[in-house]
Amino acid sequence: MQITTNCSLKTFIYRRVSVPGCLTLTDHNLTFESFSLTNSPINIQIPLEDIKKAQLKNGFFIKSLGIFYNNDWYIFKYFQDDNYNKIYTQLTQNQK
Repeated sequence: MQITTNCSLKTFIYRRVSVPGCLTLTDHNLTFESFSLTNSPINIQIPLEDIKKAQLKNGFFIKSLGIFYNNDWYIFKYFQDDNYNKIYTQLTQNQK
């Protein structure tokens, strides 16, 4: 299984910024790889068994997917397609 969507990671690099990239769910990991325009790309690989919580928030215009891992929230926004719903469904099934 592999589900991929383009989105942005909300992070703090001296200030709140959204880093565009690709979020991919496989059988064992959730991976975010930034579309880097600099020499310091952001690549995050989270083992599925270490994800404590996943939540989907629906705002007026923006939907966000929150992942709680390693005592920190990783927030993904600005999805380019509906695959984030499939990723969320798979993550919540894995938590049971």
